[in-house]
Amino acid sequence: MHFGPYASLVEFDDCDDLLEGFKSILRGWHVREVSEQGTPPPIIRFSKRDGRFQWQSERLPPPDDWSPRGPRKVMDGVADFHYRFLDWHALEFTNQFCLHCAAVRVGGGLVIFPSGKKAGKSTLVTELALRGYQIFCDDVLPIELGGNDGLAMGILPRLRLPLPENISPDHSRFVDRRMGLADRYAAYINFRPSELAAFGTTAPIRAIVLLRRSDAPVSARLLPAGRAETLARMIDQNFATHLSPTLIFDEMSALMDRAELRTLEFSDVGQAAQCIAETYGGGA
Repeated sequence: MHFGPYASLVEFDDCDDLLEGFKSILRGWHVREVSEQGTPPPIIRFSKRDGRFQWQSERLPPPDDWSPRGPRKVMDGVADFHYRFLDWHALEFTNQFCLHCAAVRVGGGLVIFPSGKKAGKSTLVTELALRGYQIFCDDVLPIELGGNDGLAMGILPRLRLPLPENISPDHSRFVDRRMGLADRYAAYINFRPSELAAFGTTAPIRAIVLLRRSDAPVSARLLPAGRAETLARMIDQNFATHLSPTLIFDEMSALMDRAELRTLEFSDVGQAAQCIAETYGGGA
């Protein structure tokens, strides 16, 4: 199979369910079947044995969860392929660096949230989508070297389950209504084109917001973020291991020069989204 602009191919051998599962989380992609005759070896070959998905690749390591036997569930296979897919992107597009972050188009540009796991990125961008703002990503944002535009990957956000107890009834109903590929631990959410930017869409980065989520109740507020703290977080969330540390430092520094640096302190995701909307989008 040929995916969008990627030169390498992916082979699905007797596992159409995995292919259909992966296609179900993509938006704005052109996925097509190609003849095997005269094509180079695929970057990844998927197959199924004894009810388990198998992975073969000479250029990408298998997901950790695929050792030694591979997953049985389509959801597990798709989620693991999703993350290796982003490694594949970095391998082919060496003129970009990639940030582990969430990004939403608010007002005239992107507000990005470079944070690690369980920081509330996916829940926050879902809440912002409910308020009319377009999600660019909840996981990885490629950025052209020397540029300031983020690139939408066109991959559905994946929410951990169960949802936080303090989300609104509207948020909970939205997730239940739009749930796509899912298991009891996570779900991909079927956002519409107006809610999720299609693959290849670009927009300038206007603000970098660090997330400081509190277990104790606090009022959501945006605070100034220190440059050193922001730079450290950005470098820590960098996926572009093919680039030199010096180049990454320079790229991150230049990106920060062009953006507002803030920290969002919050406990309630609804208040957090309202704070972002009022500051950057003129209100809900």
